[in-house]
Amino acid sequence: MFVTAVVTALLAQTLPSISLACERNERGNCILNYEGKPLARVDGTDAEHALKFYQPYFTCYYGRLTGDDGFGSPDAETATAAMLRAGQDCAEERVRADQLLDDLLVERKVYGDEHHRAFVREFFRREAGSAFVYATAQEEGLGEQVETMSEAYVQTQVSGQ
Repeated sequence: MFVTAVVTALLAQTLPSISLACERNERGNCILNYEGKPLARVDGTDAEHALKFYQPYFTCYYGRLTGDDGFGSPDAETATAAMLRAGQDCAEERVRADQLLDDLLVERKVYGDEHHRAFVREFFRREAGSAFVYATAQEEGLGEQVETMSEAYVQTQVSGQ
């Protein structure tokens, strides 16, 4: 299930949406306003740059996660704690990558305002980070442990813990 979700998310391509705002003229006819919306995902070559920015963070996170005593645990609390510790241990790399991506998103202007760019950044980090961890774990024969932890984590989210 986790694998399908990750692969589906990676393959999905979001196109800029168009909102249709209907303002009425004096006759009551609809005047369509075609206004481009900010991109919801890091797009094209921007994604390639973003992956380079985040490579040190993803590598650090994966190393800390797989080295943690809680790695592979089916217990939701243990798995979540291991993930949090890995994230905290690599916070410096994450902050650096976030800043580099923020700078790129501001420069491109198609990612909207600061609030929207924060959403785009967070979505990219989670999606690409999950894909990196899973793919690396598969290559190293640790895919089953990552899936076990992911399922445990999902249970904490579903149950609202």
